[in-house]
Amino acid sequence: MTKRTLWYITPILLLLMAGSCTGQSSAKDLSADAFERALNGGGLVQLVDVRSAGEYASGHLEDARLMDWSNGQLRQEMMELDKDSPVLLYCASGRRSDAAMQELEKAGFTDVKHLAGGIQAWVASGRPVTH
Repeated sequence: MTKRTLWYITPILLLLMAGSCTGQSSAKDLSADAFERALNGGGLVQLVDVRSAGEYASGHLEDARLMDWSNGQLRQEMMELDKDSPVLLYCASGRRSDAAMQELEKAGFTDVKHLAGGIQAWVASGRPVTH
């Protein structure tokens, strides 16, 4: 192989390897359909909105508890949640809820998932929010 070929192949291989690593958590990244099924599946489910209070006021999922990720509210109040019951998280686009999911898992929560694409994906799928 020439140096030029290696120059092009190396980034592709790195991207493929990174993709396989991030794919491990895909079972925790729920589509709007899967998230709704998890909400309505019966049993205790703890629904947590990790957006800001202003975002929450503009529309949220029914029965969602606000625990703002950005201002530290989630870290302060997470122990009020049951570590052994499912926790479903969402934010605007999925980034904050993914970070919050990792934080909860580090704290010993055993069943945490989040809405991939956040509330934006929820609304885009035609599902309702409440004010």
